[in-house]
Amino acid sequence: MQMKTFMLILSMGVLSSVNAIADTRFSGRWSGEQEGRSTLTLVLKQNDNKLTGSYCFISRAGTRIDCPDDGENNLRGVIVGNGAKVTFTSSFKSAKGVAKITLEDNVLKWRLVKSSSLEISAPEHYSLIKDN
Repeated sequence: MQMKTFMLILSMGVLSSVNAIADTRFSGRWSGEQEGRSTLTLVLKQNDNKLTGSYCFISRAGTRIDCPDDGENNLRGVIVGNGAKVTFTSSFKSAKGVAKITLEDNVLKWRLVKSSSLEISAPEHYSLIKDN
């Protein structure tokens, strides 16, 4: 009887470890570039179904930079399946935006849902690759 209990506990621990590993698919540094005109970088940390991190968009050939200070988190979201709804804060007048990100074949797809201000600097669509 004790062996069965031990094996059950061991199996549950292994399954929990596998789930923890599987639940970090969004974690990491994701970046993309569009024809040398702009770059989008997301640094994401996944904890269960929650995302935190930073959003940095550099556009107009480097003349418009919308990035947080080092170490500052300006992005939060909730993961559902292969996607997440994220809110982010622009460094321009603290304008807020909402985007949908989806993970498709190791490519993170960004789609802007709404922004609270014309001051916000955010791309409508973007594809990002995870940095090694």
